[in-house]
Amino acid sequence: MAIGFVLVVGQYLICALVAPDFADGDGFDLRRFHDHQDRTYLGGFLALVVFAILVNIAADVGAGIKGEANQNGLILGMIPPLVAALLVRTAWVQVVAPWVILTLGVANVMIYYPALQ
Repeated sequence: MAIGFVLVVGQYLICALVAPDFADGDGFDLRRFHDHQDRTYLGGFLALVVFAILVNIAADVGAGIKGEANQNGLILGMIPPLVAALLVRTAWVQVVAPWVILTLGVANVMIYYPALQ
């Protein structure tokens, strides 16, 4: 229970830190936001992925929730496209990387949380 709470709080903090601030009058130009802040929000998402891996290990080993660390296979698969998107500015990499991450995220939900289908 506490591990899940820590994960949710960590998610909220990372999202709050990297979300665009529309109050400053910049508008809703997300392409410009990506051009200027991509390293910030991709780095935050990478931190969240690493955090999720650690939480899964802690849940499996520390809390005794068997099989929780098995989810790390799909989550580890999110790291290469994230790093590629951080390092390579080519347009096709910037398009393919989120699709790979989204596919792995959906697969994770379908495999490990069938009640949500």
